[in-house]
Amino acid sequence: WEPHFYCNLNKEIHYYVGHEIKIYESLDSYGATIWPAGLALCQYLDSNKKKINLQDKAVLELGAGTGMVSIVASLLGAWVTASDLSDVLGNLRSNLCRNTRGYCRYTPQVASLSWGYDLQRTFPRSVYHYDYILAADVVYHHDFLDELLETMRHFCQPGTTVIWANKIRFASDLVFTENFKKTFNTTLIADMGEVKIYSGTAKEEVENDCSVMMLDDAAKQEKDSTECKTAYINKNQDQNANKDELEESNGDTTQRNASETGEETEDNGHAKYKEESHDSEGNEQLVFQTPGMDNKQDIYNFVGQKICIEIFNGDTISPAVMALCKYLETPAGQEQIVLLDRTVLEMCAGTGLLSVVATLLGARVTAMDQPELLENLRSNLHRNTRGRQRHEPQVTALSHDLERNFPHSKCRYDYVLAAEALDHYDCFTELLVTMRHFCQPGTNLIWAVKACYPADLIFIEDFNQAFLTSLLAELDEVRIYLATHRASDSEDDLMETTGSKNEMEKCHTAFEFTDEEISPREKTQEDKNYSTDINRNEGRGVQAVIHEQNEEDVQEKYNEGNDKEHGSFKEWEESHSHDVSESFPTDDTDEQSSCQKIWESKWTFFQTKEIHYFMGHKIVIEESFDSYGAMIWPAAVALCKFLETSEGRQQINLLDKTVLEIGAGTGLLSIVLTLLGAKLTATDLPDILSNLRFNLDRNTRSLRRHNPQVKELSWGYELEKPFPRSLNRYDYVVAADVVYHHNFLGELLATMHHFCQPGTTLIWANKIRYPSDLTFLENFKNLFHTTLLTEMDEIGIYSATYK
Repeated sequence: WEPHFYCNLNKEIHYYVGHEIKIYESLDSYGATIWPAGLALCQYLDSNKKKINLQDKAVLELGAGTGMVSIVASLLGAWVTASDLSDVLGNLRSNLCRNTRGYCRYTPQVASLSWGYDLQRTFPRSVYHYDYILAADVVYHHDFLDELLETMRHFCQPGTTVIWANKIRFASDLVFTENFKKTFNTTLIADMGEVKIYSGTAKEEVENDCSVMMLDDAAKQEKDSTECKTAYINKNQDQNANKDELEESNGDTTQRNASETGEETEDNGHAKYKEESHDSEGNEQLVFQTPGMDNKQDIYNFVGQKICIEIFNGDTISPAVMALCKYLETPAGQEQIVLLDRTVLEMCAGTGLLSVVATLLGARVTAMDQPELLENLRSNLHRNTRGRQRHEPQVTALSHDLERNFPHSKCRYDYVLAAEALDHYDCFTELLVTMRHFCQPGTNLIWAVKACYPADLIFIEDFNQAFLTSLLAELDEVRIYLATHRASDSEDDLMETTGSKNEMEKCHTAFEFTDEEISPREKTQEDKNYSTDINRNEGRGVQAVIHEQNEEDVQEKYNEGNDKEHGSFKEWEESHSHDVSESFPTDDTDEQSSCQKIWESKWTFFQTKEIHYFMGHKIVIEESFDSYGAMIWPAAVALCKFLETSEGRQQINLLDKTVLEIGAGTGLLSIVLTLLGAKLTATDLPDILSNLRFNLDRNTRSLRRHNPQVKELSWGYELEKPFPRSLNRYDYVVAADVVYHHNFLGELLATMHHFCQPGTTLIWANKIRYPSDLTFLENFKNLFHTTLLTEMDEIGIYSATYK
């Protein structure tokens, strides 16, 4: 027996600025957790975007900790520097990168900062000037309050605003608050219960309209500087022609804003011109940027054309898109990739820059992305190709049911373009499946990617196994691959890392049933076939889970500072999988005892997630540590499929109906019921409710018609007192795969009978596994008026009413 210690760090998930933010907590005493003032400040910044406009502002956060506030500020368009002590920076940097990569205009920076008096040498005021200083719950170490105040004063120069959120805990906090008010011109901008948020400015600041004067001076200097740079870059061209082009660009922008928004635009003298080099042959080109309140406009020059791209707050054009656009207009790129009159599909088109370039090169382009991004994508495509295109570009939404919406017989492309697309670690498997679907024989897949994390290398390795690949070029650390269809006999290589999961399923099955339930009569060949059937039916979903878990393992190693090469990680993974697979027995008779031995010595549970698509929505389910409520059972999936069919909706109309689910588990069925418009109450045992509530809230927020409720319910005969029938009346009672604990089948039937009153319809989905299940089914039919609605994959779905 060898004891093992595993540390499972807490993870919190929050929703701000329309994004899901995952925060991993570390082992540090103060910087380890998310403090209440941090959440309050995030909520305030998210709901007061006009009052505190962080877009294109320089922001410094003091005591960033886990990075929650810095992430929200970055998503709001700020140029953020998150600071804290050196031993906190590893986890801080990891959280920042994980939650902002691909979403933010500016990459957030991380800096080591110790509060103190000697800051002029390390952070001179003449160099470090910020628009906002953010601090949340930084008054915790009471031996350094003077140093904290001095640090705030050092960075708060004229023109800087300090935003400080704090929760009063001790008397020394009140003293610090008084000193803060004496040091700065202070305003209480929000009182959120125990947390108060203050705004402070430097007292030396002259109270006049100097900010407008500074803005005018800066704009004038910037304009003069830009004109000088333009003259230098285009020294072989006529200077007057450049001025006319600048005026035409500004005039086009003004006219477009006036015609599309119907609002008067500001003087373009305040326009900022951002310089960016993006010519593959070394010729410098300009990218002009016109700021707005809600969106940005970038102007690029590719294929000899001026391309104006509208970029909304939080969007960005990735380096991979820029690199691929450069490559396509080079002689080498046009020789390798001939787009003239070819059918081209761009996956994850985003703002549409790459699709615009492909259209201008003569391709028949179809740009694809998520439905919520199509409006801006379509606008950018039409604005930049109208009157210049050889073929009209098309825009289509990406959906999960690829075979139905994009059948191979109709959707064949000469080229499939993809740039980056590694924004979500959750979607690696779906991305690869989508690539394989569209990359048919005769199709060339062009993929540009910049590998930033170890998990990216894992995906690139899977990509190389899934296709016949070659590296076309490498520009600005971006790799450009050419891939073609690989024969089907090697498809199994894609999921070779998941081989041990099927063996683990056998061990998990042995854990779930007691010796009484697995009697000699029941342990027949039929049960063995059932175990095999479980592995076969659920293997597809598990493969994505295992693959994702491997990626998160890599990320954790990366967070700890172990910058392992991809090859060494793969060796670790193979040895780990080998150790696990060796632990499982090959003899069925010793299966349960062997699994018990593993559990006693070094059993470890990795919390996983499954991704399903129902009602046109992506549903992410976190699995918990409970034995029964931990996983998604096949009857729940079957019932979800039935409910979204036209036949299911006709027979079971859930809109605005009161629905009770018994044994909700992970909550997948409850989520689908809520998305169908039901007034849902999900019930289960107390130790399951936390994960159930989490899954429900995350997957239905902003989509639900009614707020789902979560309640504790233990099956039994005495339910009248906690759930009186006169007060708890439901239109539907729903249960899926609840016949699993064979010592409580009587209590389960009594619970169903208690809630199924006259006028109530009971919907029960079940898969027969043991003889006791057949006994329960007979008792169920004797107790209710029962109808078999449908049978899907050995799962019967019954409708029952009060008898």
